[in-house]
Amino acid sequence: MNNTQIKKPRPYILGGLGGIVLGAVLLYYLEYFLTAPDQGNLFYRQQFWAFFVYVLLVVSFLTILRGVSLAYHLRRYKGEG
Repeated sequence: MNNTQIKKPRPYILGGLGGIVLGAVLLYYLEYFLTAPDQGNLFYRQQFWAFFVYVLLVVSFLTILRGVSLAYHLRRYKGEG
């Protein structure tokens, strides 16, 4: 039994891409479909929810970066053997 397993990069990359798509859809919703009683309240609601969407996008980009890094190191590791 080999305990030195290298993680697979595909789930990281696909999860990151899914997060980016979800973040883009949520930003589109916030911009065009969010409603509020007045303009000031609308601006507040958009900025409040946009913060969480931006955090989701940053985490998604970092997840993709992790997957690409794993793919690079996995390819490099296989090349040495």
